[in-house]
Amino acid sequence: MKLNKSKILIAAAVVITVAFVVTNAYLSATGDFKCTNSEAAILHQDAKVLDPKRHADKLKKDDNLEKYCAVRTKECGDLITPDTARVEEICLPYR
Repeated sequence: MKLNKSKILIAAAVVITVAFVVTNAYLSATGDFKCTNSEAAILHQDAKVLDPKRHADKLKKDDNLEKYCAVRTKECGDLITPDTARVEEICLPYR
């Protein structure tokens, strides 16, 4: 009986893993994965509150936003999401 339970658990884990791999492959192939991740990264970077005394943090944040906005503009120019307007507003200075 114990052997059957472990086989069922292993089979369930394999099915779940395969489902995640197939979903990620599909999203990567359509470009949606990169676009949604870059939008999320832009919103996350913009939400960071920095210490005004630490100039290096500001430079790093600007560098990250410049990189993410470039990816967003290059790869996802036509994609419209609920966050698109906010992302475009954030990326305006980094173009």
